[in-house]
Parts: sequence; C-alpha cells; structure tokens
Amino acid sequence: MRHQPACSQVAATCLYIHCRLEQRPYMLIDFSDHLSINIYVLGAVYLQMLRLFRLDAFPVFTKPIDPSLYLHRFVDRMRFPKDVSAVRASCVCVHALASAR
Repeated sequence: MRHQPACSQVAATCLYIHCRLEQRPYMLIDFSDHLSINIYVLGAVYLQMLRLFRLDAFPVFTKPIDPSLYLHRFVDRMRFPKDVSAVRASCVCVHALASAR
C-alpha cells in the first residue's frame, strides 16, 4: 500500500507550484517552516505532484529559480544601518550574489 501525503502537505505543495508559476518570492522551506513539515517530506511530495500532473517537463518547475527574486526579501532582513540607502544595500547584495555564481 502506498503512503498518501497529508492534506496540508498537498495544499502547501499546490501553493508552492502556483508561486513558482507566478514567479513569487517564496521558497518551499517557507511553507515547510510555517506548517512545521519536514522540508524533505515536502520536497518529496512536490516531486510526486510534478510527476503526477506531468509538470516535470516544464522548466519553470524544474530549473533553479533566479536568485534575484529573493533579493529584496533578504535585503530587508539584513538590517543595514539607517544611513545606508536601500539602493546601496541592494547593490551590495547584487555584488555578493554575482560573486556566488
């Protein structure tokens, strides 16, 4: 007998698929943290649903996400000093991101 994922796992995965489709700045770990679901379990459900609905053939769901989608989110969390402008902080992050590639 095959294990069936919980309703919350399926719902979180569907929301994540929609976020990927709409290029929203959410990661699977955001859903995992919010619902207290193991990230590996949620990742497995995500892959199962991609195969089930034959979405694994579409690059939007399988290729890595452009990290610039998350730039503003992480700049906000870095808590730069008040005298550092948001543009300058973004430039610092873009430079760090470019060097990481």
